[in-house]
Amino acid sequence: MPDLACRHRGAAAAPGVHRCDSPKLVGLKLVSAAMCGGCHYHDHPPAAARPDARHLLPCLRRGAEIGVGEFACAHPSHPRATDAECRGCPDYLFPVLTPETPAAVVRDMAGLPPHLQPDKWWGWPNVRAGYLLAADAAVATTPPYPGGFAGRGVVIAGGGNYFPSAYVTARVLRHVGCRLPIQLWHFDGEVTDPMRDAVRPYGVECVNADAVARKEKFRFLEGNWWKGWQLKPFAVARSPFREVLYLDADCYPARDPSFLFDWAPYRERGAAFWPDLTTSAYLLPDAAWEAFGLRPGWLPLESGQFLVNKEACWRELQLALWYNAHADYVYRLIWGDKDTLNLAWRRHGTHYAMPHPRAGWDVHTILQYGPDGDVLFQHRCQDKFRLAAGRYASVSQHHAVNRRNPNLAHEDACFAFLDDLRRTGVVAETGEVRGE
Repeated sequence: MPDLACRHRGAAAAPGVHRCDSPKLVGLKLVSAAMCGGCHYHDHPPAAARPDARHLLPCLRRGAEIGVGEFACAHPSHPRATDAECRGCPDYLFPVLTPETPAAVVRDMAGLPPHLQPDKWWGWPNVRAGYLLAADAAVATTPPYPGGFAGRGVVIAGGGNYFPSAYVTARVLRHVGCRLPIQLWHFDGEVTDPMRDAVRPYGVECVNADAVARKEKFRFLEGNWWKGWQLKPFAVARSPFREVLYLDADCYPARDPSFLFDWAPYRERGAAFWPDLTTSAYLLPDAAWEAFGLRPGWLPLESGQFLVNKEACWRELQLALWYNAHADYVYRLIWGDKDTLNLAWRRHGTHYAMPHPRAGWDVHTILQYGPDGDVLFQHRCQDKFRLAAGRYASVSQHHAVNRRNPNLAHEDACFAFLDDLRRTGVVAETGEVRGE
């Protein structure tokens, strides 16, 4: 959006943010270009008069549509309004946070689409208090388990440059004798028809998460690699399976993991998670627990794989999904999706199963063990399978191209599967998808 002349517009405070001296704006008086363009009090032509006009940032009092051109409004003087009335309202609530924003308003603002806020907003006490209120409201209004899910299945998140890893993982699952149905979740443009054809012989169904989210209004962070972390609990929650084994694209089994669904501790508790590396730099600090209203405790989790019975743990899964939907706040305090699982189960006081011993490490791969103490999953996080040198925003790779590790199970088979994918030609040597 181009800069707009306005006598209230002040100096730039950060990229895309400038000071606003409007008497209607309180607190830090910082606004984005989008907010300036949609402002009702500017001294330039109002948004409604411009050809590209649209209500960019709705008032916090704006409710659901209740008629043609009308919507519910929580303003004390009128229960409904039109767009024109909203634009001319002298009590428009600017959806920008300040250190003085009441916690109750912060709670209400948590439901708005993500947008630029002042620097370090997530650390303000009133914001943390407001998000605690919002999480409490999410817990209190969690609907009961809806039913409609059936059976057991594997869910993998991985399209785009993660597709080669997902392809190898699906092939390994079949190689070790796993017969569970598999769904591969991805975003718009990440999986082409030829790629779907490449995995279909192995019983893999590809699901476009963006298409699902557009129907359900999930709050994905567009243009941010954090969106891939958000995908994981979303795919599990929206998959058709009642019991789900989730696998990262680069996490494949050393043996058939199907027996886990009948493992007694999992059957008793409805979920099984695996511990993070004890040497990880990404352990959840005590202050993060406190920001979510919890006492520090419980081992940190590694979410390359987890097992959940949605009927038994519906409340916990829905809270984890809520945390991920608000990743623009939550992820600034913790280390992504893996900690949201821990927080959600802890918030409900629910225990989960966890095999021992702790996670191991071999060159570039996290080793996770089964209940019998033998390696069960190999999370190749720092040597993701790829057809050419590539970069990943979430973690650096140990080598420019894949290196064989003779200590890992099925290493020869994995590289043979990667060669099979290369011969199909559905993924370019650059790692880009073909056919879109």
